[in-house]
Amino acid sequence: MSRLSLEIAPWIRTASILLLVGCQSQARLPEAGAGVFEVNQEVKLAYQIQGSGSPTLLFLHGWSCNQSHWRHQVPAFVEDHTVITVDLAGHGASSTTRDRWTVPDLGADVAAMVKGWNLQDVILIGHSMGGPVAAEAAARIPDRVLGIIAADTFHNVETKLDPEAMQPWIEGMEADFQGFCQQFLDAMFAQQADPELKEIISASMMETDPNVAIGLMKSYFDFSLSDSVKACPVPIRCINAMQPKTEFEINRKYGDFDAVLMEDVNHFLMLEEPEAFNQHLRRWVNALQERGSN
Repeated sequence: MSRLSLEIAPWIRTASILLLVGCQSQARLPEAGAGVFEVNQEVKLAYQIQGSGSPTLLFLHGWSCNQSHWRHQVPAFVEDHTVITVDLAGHGASSTTRDRWTVPDLGADVAAMVKGWNLQDVILIGHSMGGPVAAEAAARIPDRVLGIIAADTFHNVETKLDPEAMQPWIEGMEADFQGFCQQFLDAMFAQQADPELKEIISASMMETDPNVAIGLMKSYFDFSLSDSVKACPVPIRCINAMQPKTEFEINRKYGDFDAVLMEDVNHFLMLEEPEAFNQHLRRWVNALQERGSN
């Protein structure tokens, strides 16, 4: 290499780094509406952006569900906040091409979306499996997340699934996924439920690729919720049904945890009692926003 080349090489490297940083700093949220965020060639996430304002509320649905399950929350918050709903990978309109399906991978997808749009002051709102997905995402981007608000999840973070006890579930899904989904919902709706609402939820669950649903269920055998919460450095606030019991003291051993409990609701409480749910949600959003500003 010539002397001139040796002299200008550091400048070229510096310019390249500055150009890369500049491109990253210019990343921003797309225009309001529906779109697809490309995590990589394999994973593409369907999303909807509405409203404006800070903090940004990013809604994450549960296992075998989709972003439509937040339809009562979006209109209640778009006047004051940027509201983003997303179909997690393998669900809804998002891609299903992946070699494995795990909660940490879904969390990494969400973190990539937040970083890719250079979002700050985000509150992750997750229902059921969406809660652990939010925890996995927040652990990767703690400087961008004000906190997590979880719906009917994190009841007892020390709970572990027994693979042997769960084997009949797996076999049931493999033999008849749609039949399993119906039985699953029957168990979820211990309280009296609107038959029409139950049918809507059932339809969305049955649209999920069985390979995705089964893969995620199996991934829970090796997933430690307590480790996930312990690694999550942001507050976790829950809106839970009365049953199963929420173990406050156990959960507080692993992180900054609090919860409010709703009576006479089942697992899909944000769809069953949206007005009451939204009141609790707004209180938690305001509290996390105030905490983040201090």
